[in-house]
Amino acid sequence: PNTFICRVLSCKTQEVVCGVTTNDVKFTLPAYNGCAVGDVLEVKLDPNKIRFLPESGTKPVANLFHGEVLSIARQNGKVRYLVDMGGKISVTSSYGEYQDAPVPLGQTRLIHLPFEAISFTKISE
Repeated sequence: PNTFICRVLSCKTQEVVCGVTTNDVKFTLPAYNGCAVGDVLEVKLDPNKIRFLPESGTKPVANLFHGEVLSIARQNGKVRYLVDMGGKISVTSSYGEYQDAPVPLGQTRLIHLPFEAISFTKISE
């Protein structure tokens, strides 16, 4: 579930804003050469680099979303969450992280997608 098709909405020196074509989610991506409004990108999110953040004390940064935890599964020593943030994404954490700060099923949490979690390929103009 961590692959999306999005259309570039704006190109700036340091970042690109891209709107997912199937919902209202907008990602901020690192700038790339030849960026043009209307470019179509395939965006992939690394579930191991996406993080849940506390609601209080978190400073505004790019790619903060609220998402509801739809399912939780333990798999190969890790915990995999399915989260709905307007589109469904998978988030993975270590079992230790889960034990230290469990994220309950059905709860809405703040999610951060850092640039390191995002890769993309231009598929058309």
